[in-house]
Amino acid sequence: MSETTRRGFMGGMDGASGAAVAPPSLRVPDGAEFAGMAGAYAALASGGIYRTPFVITRITDRAGVERYRYEPSETRVLSEGNTFILTSLLKSVATVGTANLLSGLDTELAAKTGTVGDETGNRDIWLACYNPDYAAVVWMGFDDAQNGRCLPKDCGGGTYPAMLLSDVFRALYADRESPRFTVPDSVIAVRLDATTLNREHVAVLANGLTPDECAFFEYFLKGTEPTAFSEYWQLPEPPVDLHVLLFGDVAEITFTPPSRYMRYRLYREDEDGFAILLDTFDPAGYPVTYRDPVDRLNGSYTYYVIPVHPSLTSGGEPLCGPASAGCPVTVFHTVSLLP
Repeated sequence: MSETTRRGFMGGMDGASGAAVAPPSLRVPDGAEFAGMAGAYAALASGGIYRTPFVITRITDRAGVERYRYEPSETRVLSEGNTFILTSLLKSVATVGTANLLSGLDTELAAKTGTVGDETGNRDIWLACYNPDYAAVVWMGFDDAQNGRCLPKDCGGGTYPAMLLSDVFRALYADRESPRFTVPDSVIAVRLDATTLNREHVAVLANGLTPDECAFFEYFLKGTEPTAFSEYWQLPEPPVDLHVLLFGDVAEITFTPPSRYMRYRLYREDEDGFAILLDTFDPAGYPVTYRDPVDRLNGSYTYYVIPVHPSLTSGGEPLCGPASAGCPVTVFHTVSLLP
């Protein structure tokens, strides 16, 4: 075992037994012992069961008479479901978060980084990570900041501590398969709409029209998962209250968009079937008014609206819904010929 790996084991704890292998003299800020911190994360590794950290299992005298034996004790501090959901969140720290250096391992890990410092540098950096077998903690830094003692600013919990723990977990599973976290029966995975979540910060279910690249799975305690479906990924529906009124040389068109997500194209079609696009209205969620000058028009015309989805396409073109019911108007202008 390399010296780096050997030192890494010094901040660890067996998640199953709770046996700490961290020397009590090593401390993180405010006097929190490594054994205590590793014990807290070992509780998450064990599905919410806390086992008191220990370093001595048995003491015998020179005659072999047992004088002390550690008696394990355990307490459930979190439900299995809540523990798994917290672990699910912390897994992202090890994959795309501040401890992403761990992502190169073929081992499923959950992690949490920590950094303490100021503009001069960092005094403390640490990383805790765990899987179903082990919980490990690494701290680097100084007991105090006297005489300007600090680490470089670019050193954080996701740098050197992550490098060290990468070596540790790589060595632990060098010749065996690593375990994965098990989803408890009290937890359910649901497919969510990322578009609505990013835009409105509301979790809603993805539906059949939600593209795979705009959806993701998230875990919830059963009974707490969202039940409403995305309103964004829907077939566009036309307005049902299109009205046109003539005021002299102006036709005033009004309608209420049925969706605050779709775009709406307003058309005017003449009696020969030739239609022109007057305007496109972006999602607004409130009534629309458009004034069309008709002083140069003569004859019968029909106004209608076609809804368009801003993201979905069909045949390479934006997905359009059915046209609204048309509103006909007749415009006549007489011309006086002076003698």
